[in-house]
Amino acid sequence: MFNVNHPVLYALASLVILYVLGQSIFFTIKAYKRAREMGLEKALLRAIMRGSAVFTVAPAVAILIGVIALSQYLGLPLPWLRLSVLGAINYPLLMSLYFNAWPYLGALGKGLIGVVPIFYTVGIIEALTYGPMLGAGGSYLGFVTGNITNLKAPCAINAMKVAKADPGTPEGEVASTLAIGISSIVTTVILFIGMVLLSSLAPILESPVLKPAFDNILPALFGGLAVVFISRNRKIVLGPMLFMLALFIVQPGLADEVSMLVPVGAVIAIVISRLLYKKGRL
Repeated sequence: MFNVNHPVLYALASLVILYVLGQSIFFTIKAYKRAREMGLEKALLRAIMRGSAVFTVAPAVAILIGVIALSQYLGLPLPWLRLSVLGAINYPLLMSLYFNAWPYLGALGKGLIGVVPIFYTVGIIEALTYGPMLGAGGSYLGFVTGNITNLKAPCAINAMKVAKADPGTPEGEVASTLAIGISSIVTTVILFIGMVLLSSLAPILESPVLKPAFDNILPALFGGLAVVFISRNRKIVLGPMLFMLALFIVQPGLADEVSMLVPVGAVIAIVISRLLYKKGRL
C-alpha cells in the first residue's frame, strides 16, 4: 500500500533538494567571485546578501505553513519537495514509477483543463520577462528553485538597486544571481528546520485542540493570497469575482466544477483588462 510518508520518499526528496541547494551555493560563490573581479566592494556585496536573506525570511515561513497545511493530505516529503524546489514533472514521475502509483486519467485531465491555459501562459510570459531582467544565472536559478515572481525577482531587483546597476548589465546580473542564490539557500534552510521541528512537534500539532485550526489552514492561505492579488488588481478582479459569486449563488452545484470555470474567469479578466487599457484606466 502506498504510504505518503514512506522513507523512500524522504530519501528522494532529500536528494533533489540537496542537489538544488548545491546549485544555489555554487552560483552564489561564482557570483560573489565575479563581482569582486568586477570591482564591487565587499561591503556592498554583504549588504546585498543581508538584504536578500532578511527579505526571504517571511515568505519562507509562509511557504513552511503551506508545507504544514499540505502535509495533512499528502504527507511531509511531497509538499516539502514541491514547495522547496520547482515542481517539475520528473520528480513525481520517478515516484510514480517506483511505487507504481498513477493518477486517474479522467481526474488528471479534468484538473489540467483548469490550470494548463493559465500556467503555460504565465510560464511563457515569465521566461520572456525575467530572462533579460535577471540575466542567465539569475534566471536559471530562479526558475529551478521557484517562487520567482513573489520572492526571487523582488530580491534581485532590490539587489540591483543596492548595487546601483541596471538590468541586463554585467553588474546587474551578478547582483541578481547573488541575491537569488542567497534567497534560495535561506528558503531551503528554513524549510529544513521547519521539517525537523514539525516531526518532533507532530503529536502536539495533531492534538484535538489544534485540529480545527489546521483543518482551516488551506482556506486561510488561499484567502490571504486572494487579498494580495485583489488589492493589486482591484479593477481587473472585480468583474470575474462578481460573476463567479453570482454564478455559484444561482447554481451552488457548480462548486464541484471549479477547475472547469477557471478558464472562464481568466477570459473575463482578459476582456476587462483590454477594455480598461483601451480607455486608459490601467
